[in-house]
Amino acid sequence: MNVPDADKDRQLLALLSANAREPLASLARKLGVARSSLQERIGRLERSGVIRGYGVRLGAAAQPATRAFFLVQLDGPLCERIAPQLAGLAEVVACHSIAGDIDMLLEVAAGDLAGLDAVRARIGALAGVRRVQTLPVLKTRFERR
Repeated sequence: MNVPDADKDRQLLALLSANAREPLASLARKLGVARSSLQERIGRLERSGVIRGYGVRLGAAAQPATRAFFLVQLDGPLCERIAPQLAGLAEVVACHSIAGDIDMLLEVAAGDLAGLDAVRARIGALAGVRRVQTLPVLKTRFERR
């Protein structure tokens, strides 16, 4: 049975997401392809931007202990202007533009509640930010990153 290329790519990406350091020979065996064709496939995915890089996933001990989601409401369609300012805040882990009454969803990590409060104050002081609501994370049940 021949699995279509898109399915092979998805399988490869899942394997690399689980362990980006897995040897090519092992990946090729799991996918049922030659090592050389796997290298070409990975190169193509890198060149096309599907694979942007390889990194380290930090364990809980290495991450700031206090996390929260911030719901940010803006005074108008200002996401394009506000996002670069948020990118300059190291505590902002992720920034998403969303639909509805809330304009942006931010994931924020700090050492403690006082750190979260300081970040919240900086975001709230940005021109165009109407309101910031904080949703503290009590416990992360699982994370796929």
